[in-house]
Amino acid sequence: MEDEVWMLESTVTRSCKQAVTLGHANFNTLQQERFDFDKPSRRLRRSFRCSGQMQALLATRSALVAIGQDDRQVELVNSESVASQIDAAQIELLFNKSTQLTPQAVVHFVTQLAKVSKEELALADQPRIFSLQKLVEVADFNMSRMRVVWGRIWRVLSSHFVEVATHPNVRVSHYAMDSLRQLTMKFLEKDELAGYNFQAEFLKPFECIMVGPPPVSKEVKDYLVYIISYMTDASFQSIRSGWKAVLHICAAAAQDPALSEGTIEVAFKVVEKVNADSCYHLFLENFTDGIRALLAFASCKVEKKPGKDGKEAKPEMSVQAIQYLLKAADKLADPQTDLPAASSLSQDPAITDGHPAAVWFPILRGLSMLVGDPRRDVRALALNGVFDILREHGKQVFDEDTWRMVFNGVIKPLFDDIHHQLAPQSDRKDGQGNEGRPDAGHWASMGPPTCLAALTQLVRLIEAHLDVLAFLLDDVLRLIRNCIQHEFEAVARIGVEGFKQLLICTGKNMKPQSWQKVTTCILELFKDSMPTKLMEVDAKVRRSTPAH
Repeated sequence: MEDEVWMLESTVTRSCKQAVTLGHANFNTLQQERFDFDKPSRRLRRSFRCSGQMQALLATRSALVAIGQDDRQVELVNSESVASQIDAAQIELLFNKSTQLTPQAVVHFVTQLAKVSKEELALADQPRIFSLQKLVEVADFNMSRMRVVWGRIWRVLSSHFVEVATHPNVRVSHYAMDSLRQLTMKFLEKDELAGYNFQAEFLKPFECIMVGPPPVSKEVKDYLVYIISYMTDASFQSIRSGWKAVLHICAAAAQDPALSEGTIEVAFKVVEKVNADSCYHLFLENFTDGIRALLAFASCKVEKKPGKDGKEAKPEMSVQAIQYLLKAADKLADPQTDLPAASSLSQDPAITDGHPAAVWFPILRGLSMLVGDPRRDVRALALNGVFDILREHGKQVFDEDTWRMVFNGVIKPLFDDIHHQLAPQSDRKDGQGNEGRPDAGHWASMGPPTCLAALTQLVRLIEAHLDVLAFLLDDVLRLIRNCIQHEFEAVARIGVEGFKQLLICTGKNMKPQSWQKVTTCILELFKDSMPTKLMEVDAKVRRSTPAH
């Protein structure tokens, strides 16, 4: 039966091609009229609808069965009679010679064809793709037009393709995706002039499909990721501005919980291509988008099957993504590297896109946020990475203002996040206690060690650059003091240990004014730790007790 249906569809498609000419005597007449734009829509859409009317007559097998046998035979004979008198070659001319239309006419032609395609695809029982096929052909024929004209055509096409990709029929949505792939591959064969972003605009439909709205099925997203992987393999040397959209798609794939481990790994391999040493200039040209993609994969908690020993599998992809982030930091510190244009991820208004700190903040802030990751390997590598970058490159590339921005925008929030997660339920600003979190038990066990490791790394940073960071001593002491005064006893003990390490490691190099700040901090800690409330209660009791 399936073969019979497909044969019927083939017959219908041929008939539809022929039926389009019912609205025109021939294409030459259409050319002579040059699309009178006072009333083109009605004429053009009427001609396209003829195909819809013919297909509605023959569209589905069930519709034919619904009428009587004799009536069905009559309808078939009538339809074949009409179709036999239509020259299919004239139908093809309507689309093949669309290249001869004026810019305004071809845009209108594509717009109306897209509307007819939408009507055809709206049929619930059996959507038709005749007009969708013709849209692809017309786009192919007119791809060599001026970029401005082609841009107008593509805006119509891309909007329609995005809508078709959400079609409930997976075969239809896959056809739309494959059509996009074919057009994109052909477009990428053209060289992109410097300063233009036509590739990014051409790949925008893929990005819209991936991130939505409207929501797209898992099957379509899987197919999309594999298409992107194929395109970057086949046209790697031709892609310029298109990498921006590619990286956005890969980042969205990493954060989509519906996608499988295999699909996410395919997306990660695409990002790895621009992180290769031979192609690293592509990563620097798309620096902020590349960093965001790496952070998305670093935080991706795709479920991996346990090993044969039953132990939890190591997050190899996340670890590798962090390694690429550290590589990016090393490249930024290299004097031979031209600093890329980047937009800061910081909410600090002082860090504008042109500020030197803007290229460092996406890496540093991203790594600091990964310190709260429940996976030990990811957490440890991210924490060490933040302070390794600051210790190895900070002195050479940061001035005093940048150091202060880093402390307020990276280091302080890192400790705030740790304290926030360890705070009792009554003190949580979000109103969620640790016991309400899915990883509450895990965080309770790993929180204090993480806090100790972070404080140790901070002390090592101050020790390495005390001469440069002496102006931050007040902020560092305040941070340590917050640890010591934490309600969680384990964190308080860690704060005391961190204070001791700071004095042991840097005391011999501190100047008198620094020692004055230290002693003031110790005095305040003593005052804060005194049982003043108990002493006040005791005094009140004594005053209220009558003397004997």
